[in-house]
Amino acid sequence: MIKGFHKSRKGFPAVFICFVFLMVLIGSINEAKSCTIDVVVYPPGETPCISGNREYTSIQAAVNGEVSGVGGSVTVCPGTYIENVEMTNPPWDMCELVGIDPPCFYTYDIYSYSNNPADTVVIAANPNKPVFYVSSAAYIGGISGFTLKRATGWCTGYPGGDDDCAGMLINNGVAVYDNVIRDNIYGIKLYGGGSNSILNNVMVFNDHGIKLVDTVNNTIYHNDIIDNSTQAGDNNPANNDWHHTTLLEGNYWTDYTGVDDGSGTGKHAIAGDGIGDTLIPWPYVNYDNYPYMFSKAWLCSDLPVRIEGTSLEFYSLQEAYDRSLDGETIQSRAINFPEDPDFDLNKSVYLKAGYDCDFIDNPDETVIYGTMIISEGKITIESGTVVLI
Repeated sequence: MIKGFHKSRKGFPAVFICFVFLMVLIGSINEAKSCTIDVVVYPPGETPCISGNREYTSIQAAVNGEVSGVGGSVTVCPGTYIENVEMTNPPWDMCELVGIDPPCFYTYDIYSYSNNPADTVVIAANPNKPVFYVSSAAYIGGISGFTLKRATGWCTGYPGGDDDCAGMLINNGVAVYDNVIRDNIYGIKLYGGGSNSILNNVMVFNDHGIKLVDTVNNTIYHNDIIDNSTQAGDNNPANNDWHHTTLLEGNYWTDYTGVDDGSGTGKHAIAGDGIGDTLIPWPYVNYDNYPYMFSKAWLCSDLPVRIEGTSLEFYSLQEAYDRSLDGETIQSRAINFPEDPDFDLNKSVYLKAGYDCDFIDNPDETVIYGTMIISEGKITIESGTVVLI
């Protein structure tokens, strides 16, 4: 990619330059790829988080611009964006320009600059439209690093089997990763087409966490599917993979009630690896054969909460608090806890949050999807960050 390839010294627009550049590249698709464009989106009135790229103050405007024609990337700076983004424009067919057999469309990626969904939030301006809609005509490579929320209405005129709105409505060939999709009718809905990858997302507090409709060859793994009214649905689960078929690793489901006891065969003969060995597949036939016992257990399989200086380990903050003694310190990893911890005992306890797998450094956040209640005693956050959602 040629960063800053948005304007020549004489002021010609990027699309014109790219077109001329492509016309002189005969027979080489690899050379043509050098004419992709990178753009940056930032909130109105603020300063772009990167320089040298063509600048926009809305994601939709960036998508409508030349990047959808020639491929490249859309980098979105931290901020809150009130809009519905529709990615429906097909890219130019470069085949005729460079003299090779079709198809040779170019994809573009949309990602947040920080890769932190907490600081790059897109809220539906119209709750009767998806927050992000990717049609079958668009060629999107990946979408990552966003919080998408409040598509809560009746989205008439969109494909997908019914008219309920989605945080993300997608057709085919998109990698969706590192997003938080919350407070929508559907978190993610995949319709028609297929071959999408859904990984490392949090789908939380939606009416439906994720729904697949008449779509095949999708892979869904390493996601936290948390406290949705209906966690998942698929009218063709035998033709989709609800776990990674090589890694043999699935998703974390808050309603999964199996145990990690090694009572099965193959990988399910291993106790303590963070993967449930009973009540599989979950939640239905042909779904997830390798459900996880807690959030992000694919990163580190031993339990995510412990009492410092002891061998005691726990699944939840509440368990650790109930077992702790006055003056002890609870350590928690940088994962998601779907619970409402109630600190109701007459004791003083310390909390160190946001740890890595080895409980050595704690630069990240422990996220509680719930309410923290302190009704008696004292809880002191000694280090790290606790985020309540």
